[in-house]
Amino acid sequence: MIHPPRLGIVILFSFVLLGAGGFAVYSGGQRILSAREAATVKRAQAPPKIVFAIQDEGAETANKPLHEVIRGLDFDHDPKALLTFDLAMQTRLRRRHYEELDACAADLERSRARFPGGGWELYRMLDMLSNCPGGRDGPEVEWGAHLSLFRDWIAHRPDSCTAREALSGALIDYAWKARGEGFARTVTDEGWRLHSERLQQAGAVLGDLPPHSHRSPMWYYNRLVIARGLSLPRVEYDRIFNAGVRQEPGFFGLYTEKAYDLLPRWDGEPGEWERFATEASDRTGGSRGDILYFFIVRAQCESIGDKVVLADGDVDWGRVKRGWVALCAAFGTTNNNLNEYCLMAGMKGDRDETVAMLARIGDKWDPWVWKKRSTFTDFQDWAFRRGPYAADAGLRAWIPKQ
Repeated sequence: MIHPPRLGIVILFSFVLLGAGGFAVYSGGQRILSAREAATVKRAQAPPKIVFAIQDEGAETANKPLHEVIRGLDFDHDPKALLTFDLAMQTRLRRRHYEELDACAADLERSRARFPGGGWELYRMLDMLSNCPGGRDGPEVEWGAHLSLFRDWIAHRPDSCTAREALSGALIDYAWKARGEGFARTVTDEGWRLHSERLQQAGAVLGDLPPHSHRSPMWYYNRLVIARGLSLPRVEYDRIFNAGVRQEPGFFGLYTEKAYDLLPRWDGEPGEWERFATEASDRTGGSRGDILYFFIVRAQCESIGDKVVLADGDVDWGRVKRGWVALCAAFGTTNNNLNEYCLMAGMKGDRDETVAMLARIGDKWDPWVWKKRSTFTDFQDWAFRRGPYAADAGLRAWIPKQ
């Protein structure tokens, strides 16, 4: 079996923020991370590099307790709120505020705090802590310094599950650094050896907790990613999954990770992930079940492409639409979510739903979704049957060449 990457999609993206002293550059695609639910992070076959500057949180938050900073953020209306969240987590780690980070993680888990769009704040917190400042392909000296922070955290707080979850996430990224971003046939024997060794280290870190210590949903999530990366038997993978959903059935990342594992490229058979999505959503039931179904399908769209997923006759588009409506009612949405769902509707060929979403988007096209303005304009023309698409030449005529 090909050794897969750690889940999720992270892309190079620049933020230029006006500060008191001028412009501060912060790149790394972190704004997108939460909008694309936990469950969907670092999943590409050849994941893009992460590169972001080491930047401390602003003076307006630096002297406040972390829980006050997080509770004071307005994710619905403040475009800088997510960046403030990220910088607060990363800065407190560098400053070794371990007790504060443990307390924050416990609070986010207890409250099941969500971002607009339904993403878990706990997931983003752990992902931000795990990210090496120099990116996945950063130099070894930066990786060494980064990993040493978590080991120092564990030394000072031996019972901390949060420290181990963040360290395991970092080691998973470190394993993928060794493997490289190419196809399996391009990976060296040494790359495979280090990849396996570091994944085993990540698993050992999670297994090192005292017997009765608390495990958050992220503990189970990382265990699943490690199990898939090491090609462990299905029975072991399912044992971890079942234990995780018993503890926290509303943590969608566990379900999207399992759906990804059930792709034929990994551990599944044709039609297996689709059956799993239906059965898991049916067990959840009601609007929450529809939301879960939406998350799973959207995650698979990000993993293997909208065209492939939405052309699948076993994917229930009607339920995807119900899940979108329920998601917006339960958690609100973001402009990024809206653009993504609009693209999904178009790729499905549901012109009525597409036009309705375009009306909500207006001119707020998202560069992460469309890449360039001309692509969005062509999509609009297709939806409204304008110009070269007036005769309804079909969706194929709109789809840009890769």
